[in-house]
Amino acid sequence: MSELEFVTKHRRHLHQYPELSLHEFETTTYIKEFLDKLGVEYDCPLETGAIAYLEGQSNHTIAFRADIDALPIFEENDIDYRSKTDNVMHACGHDGHTTALMLFVKRCKAMADKGELPHNVVFIFQPAEETGGGANRLIKAGAFEKYPIEAVFGIHVNPFAEEGKVVIRDEEITASATEYRFYLNGLSSHVADKEQGHSCGEALQHVLAQVGQIQQYHLNGLKRNIVHMGHFEAGEAINTVPSHGYLEGTIRTYDVDDLTVVKQQ
Repeated sequence: MSELEFVTKHRRHLHQYPELSLHEFETTTYIKEFLDKLGVEYDCPLETGAIAYLEGQSNHTIAFRADIDALPIFEENDIDYRSKTDNVMHACGHDGHTTALMLFVKRCKAMADKGELPHNVVFIFQPAEETGGGANRLIKAGAFEKYPIEAVFGIHVNPFAEEGKVVIRDEEITASATEYRFYLNGLSSHVADKEQGHSCGEALQHVLAQVGQIQQYHLNGLKRNIVHMGHFEAGEAINTVPSHGYLEGTIRTYDVDDLTVVKQQ
């Protein structure tokens, strides 16, 4: 099997069977079976995901990471290998990331068998990148305590880059993503007696205004920050005072101090 056939086969299989964060059980089984067949040692510190290891020819240890979870999105693509799970799809390329790391494990194993792997290598198949903080869960579980890792490398597909090119830079490339949600509770009443209620619609307007001012008035305008409101709603019926309101969105930052500012507002 050529490498092109290898990545096509595995990527399309993973694409057909996507799983959400912290539920990547079949995906983990697929990865473990691959590692077992290849003869590569691995640990499973969490219920999903795996950490594989190969010993090289030096005392240096480096790690390579891929995320394995999918998104709650219905796939509309008309392809033979479209998602077989309704409302779950590898829309962010994690099927490609996982496949790329699998191929890299295979290459490194071939080098290790010949005594040509220059350094020790840790391969991280990380669960729950989209939600659930999978990386932090692995750290808290002690997944890396026995590995003196000096550097960690990760890749991400980029549809805006020229095909065949790898884009790198000394500083960050992508922002951190933090989700937020507001739940508002008021008191419903009939519109004819609206003064007896406490409208979440009015409260939601104030929240929207305040959240919308964070980026403009509290963050350095020369930095790349986004405080985005993606979904909001209030009310239950056309003739009642809204008793419930909801707002959710995402915060994108490149500096942890900027994220702290947003959280404090």
